[in-house]
Amino acid sequence: MKHLTTLLLTLLVLGGCGDSSEKAKENWEEARKYFQSGDQESSLVHLKLAAEGGYPIAQYTLGLFSLDKSHPVYDPEKGLVLIEKSYQQGFVQAATRLGTIYQKGDLVEKDFNRSKKYIIEAANKKDPEALYWLGINSFDGINGFQLNRKEGVLYLKESLNLGYRKIEEMVSFMTFYFFEDFQPSKQELDRAEGFLLNDPIFNPTYTEIQRKVKLQNAYTLLAVTYHPNTRHLSDLDKSCDYFKKLHETKNKYGSWMYVTCQEVDLDSKVEITQNLASEGVSAAHHTLGYLYEFGLWGLSKNKEKARYHYRQAMDDVKTSDNQQFYLQFYDTDPLVSDEVEAIKALERLNGSIGKNRYTKNTQNTNSKAINPVAVNAGKEVANFIFEALKFTAEIALAAAVIAVDVAASPQGQAYFEEKNQREREAYIYKQGRRDGERYRSRQKRNMCNIYPNNPGC
Repeated sequence: MKHLTTLLLTLLVLGGCGDSSEKAKENWEEARKYFQSGDQESSLVHLKLAAEGGYPIAQYTLGLFSLDKSHPVYDPEKGLVLIEKSYQQGFVQAATRLGTIYQKGDLVEKDFNRSKKYIIEAANKKDPEALYWLGINSFDGINGFQLNRKEGVLYLKESLNLGYRKIEEMVSFMTFYFFEDFQPSKQELDRAEGFLLNDPIFNPTYTEIQRKVKLQNAYTLLAVTYHPNTRHLSDLDKSCDYFKKLHETKNKYGSWMYVTCQEVDLDSKVEITQNLASEGVSAAHHTLGYLYEFGLWGLSKNKEKARYHYRQAMDDVKTSDNQQFYLQFYDTDPLVSDEVEAIKALERLNGSIGKNRYTKNTQNTNSKAINPVAVNAGKEVANFIFEALKFTAEIALAAAVIAVDVAASPQGQAYFEEKNQREREAYIYKQGRRDGERYRSRQKRNMCNIYPNNPGC
């Protein structure tokens, strides 16, 4: 009943509309007066009299109460009749409500044609809620509407600009989440970003836990959206600012990504990575194994420590449930190490493959002996390492030397030539270069996770 009470508060400050008797209008005014004074019973009496006298806003309001199972006047058949009478007198919100009733089909049989007619009619009269439904239905191509994302975006923006504040949080998320479709102006972008950051802080209805979760969700959305590798809206400085905020809230994902930012010095990178490893983050163990294997980031080479961390990286470490929002932006959990890569690293350390097993031979490493395919594969591995771990240029160079050395050996040539194109594409896809169609499908699914009550979810 809470939403109906809120609606009645809005309706009771509106003036009348349509032709009806003066007595009906007087009863409506009395209903408003008693409601504002807290006398709900007297307000309801005069509301009924105003509705019986044909006052459209009273008919609509009483109709809504009649559809509410928790209300004393609950009577869905009567409620539908009252809303239809209000609509026939030109009350635009009644048209919107009829549209949603025939769209949902919980009170009457679903009828998308009638629903569409009512919603479009109300939207043409600039009813903000009707514009919202027209926008969301067009954006998703559901409930009898043709898919038209461009028009859907325009309707949603118009609804928000006309004061339908209920969707501000959703539109703010969508502005970044569906950035390509929304194509926001600088003003719209700033407005959405400001809402996402300020609403969790200043909204008095949130509990402390809700406040914390919403703020972390906002930081995550903005950090990932501005990250050059995951969205078209590229601003690495902003991305790192938000990953830093996540890191400061002890968010494991934020800490992991913050390590990749240039502003973080090597000592801090090592400290953060070690802390994450101590908390059971397998990807951090994998990174430490790599660092100890090759003596990077100021750490001395230590094969035993490298083996230990690689073994730890092979464990299937589960992250805490409160981080699930972050996973909506990645196909795989960035904190969970690739077990296959950890096994390969151990094999390399144990001499199964890698430069520790093969000794350079000047007779076999001249330009004619090196297979160009293997050399290119080695360079690709270096690029993959650089992309995945975001190491400095010095580390990338070291990785390239190792990769080319391995590729030059007969065993290395065989290894790289056996890697088929499908495995390569899967690896690239895992690093974030997503296929457009699958990416769009995931966006739709994830929006339903954020707003499960949206149509189509």
